[in-house]
Amino acid sequence: MTHRTQSDTPPDRLAQLHYENFPVASRFLPSRYRRPIHLLYAFARVGDDIADEWVSPAQERLAALDDWSRQLHAAVDARTGTDFFLELAAVVRTYGLDMRLLDDLIEAFRMDVRHAGFETYEELLRYCRHSADPIGRLLLRIFGCATQQNCELSDRICTALQLANFWQDLFIDTERGRYYLPEEDCRAFGVTRAEFGTPAASHALRALMRFELDRTKALFASGKPLLKNVPWSFRFELRLIWHGGMRIVRMIERQEYDTLSRRPSLTRADKAAVLMQALASR
Repeated sequence: MTHRTQSDTPPDRLAQLHYENFPVASRFLPSRYRRPIHLLYAFARVGDDIADEWVSPAQERLAALDDWSRQLHAAVDARTGTDFFLELAAVVRTYGLDMRLLDDLIEAFRMDVRHAGFETYEELLRYCRHSADPIGRLLLRIFGCATQQNCELSDRICTALQLANFWQDLFIDTERGRYYLPEEDCRAFGVTRAEFGTPAASHALRALMRFELDRTKALFASGKPLLKNVPWSFRFELRLIWHGGMRIVRMIERQEYDTLSRRPSLTRADKAAVLMQALASR
């Protein structure tokens, strides 16, 4: 089984798709880093699309994800495969990337296929540890700053970014039958799944969203020291990512925690403000 997505869309373009809020190897990074990061994001993007966009039975999508993983391992171990995977394998070897992180991404996509919701907040965080945190750790490795402390700080930011995206996309995910609010929290606030399909958030759902958003803000804040720990070559990009995530959080707050009636997204003016915040950061 061969997937043509990587040849249909160049990795640099594919890396930008679906990432409207946060830059992905933007022009602010030194050029030598952009191609490796684009390849990593393209690998993740295709896996995510297999899980989320394919209109196929679950077993077929799981088999396709297994094949996507197999092609990467074959390129890394035996140096055989398509140009895309051979180039990605060269990135893995050049930067000494931990293959377990890429395997974690594939496992997150498998979890998406099997998705039935999360009973606890810890289960949701476990999903984020597979779906989001590996990206940050891979980037730290590429920039030569993957200390234990930095990896832990990165995990907090990456999890916060993933959660912010979930709260932003509450209506869209509901339409797809995806529920990321933990069931234990829904019960505590008296929120049922039926409320996610209404035109506007109820008082109870707004209260729940405020509770979850406070958790997300705490993760952003606790990971912020990383912005001063990474090399200059990565620092401005990371500031853009952090401030972009926090701006989405603030937009949800300004909407009084209702993302059912309107999905918050960054306008040009918002992105300009994020740029100015990143420039002013110390």
